[in-house]
This record gives sequence, structure tokens and C-alpha cells, in this order.
Amino acid sequence: MNLEKLSLDALWIFLDSCSANPALKDRIEKEMQNRVPDTKKYSREYLYSVNIIGKKALIIYFIPESGSYKNFGRKIVINMVMDDEERVILSNNYTAKPAIRTQGKIKGDFLVIDDISEEQRKILKTKGFDTTDIMLCEWE
Repeated sequence: MNLEKLSLDALWIFLDSCSANPALKDRIEKEMQNRVPDTKKYSREYLYSVNIIGKKALIIYFIPESGSYKNFGRKIVINMVMDDEERVILSNNYTAKPAIRTQGKIKGDFLVIDDISEEQRKILKTKGFDTTDIMLCEWE
């Protein structure tokens, strides 16, 4: 099977359905990793600008087998949660000239809660996920 010709959506479908074939699963995960953009693109400030300034819900897809993928699954839909101090820091970084972009933890509230346990909700709200685990970020 030529995985390079498949769309990312098709790869996700194959990944979800190939548990009986570990070799294929490994090949799919490697192909997906090859398609992962520079994970520094999704900085804390970028997510802040989309979610807080732009008032858009974040749709986060995690890199397969990353810590966040293992904690939350393939995709989450969230709004960011932060205290006033963190909000000021992100705002200042975002508006700095030149802009400052940082990696690290983002906390949030789930907006779509299908198949989400209370423990996962608690982890997202208190510990969050690492921005370097993001494969793709969309918004709506």
C-alpha cells in the first residue's frame, strides 16, 4: 500500500482500524509523522490569538502516540482556560515587536464531550497538553 498517496483523513481511518496489523500501524504512524509540520507553528500565543482574540473554538489534532494523544485521543475541541497572569503574559508576547512565541502547556475546557471521561476533563483543565504534541490545529 502506497501511504504517501493517501490523504491525512484516510490515514486516520486506516490507523483507527488496523489494530490487528501492528506493522501497518507503525507504517501509518511514520507517514503521519512525516507530514507533521514544524510543531513550533502552534505556539501558545498562536492558540491564544485564535481562541481568545479571534473567539474561535480550537480543534486540536494530536501527533499519534504523543503524550497528549494517549491522554485525550486523536482530536479535542476546546476553549483555553487561563488565569489573569497567564493571559497578560500571552497578550504581551503576542503584541511584542518582534512577537514572542513560546511552547508549553495549554489548559482548556472541552466543548465536545463525547467519549470524554471526567478524569480527562480534569487533566485538561488542571494540567493541560503540550503544544509540541499538536499535529494540526483548526478552528470554528
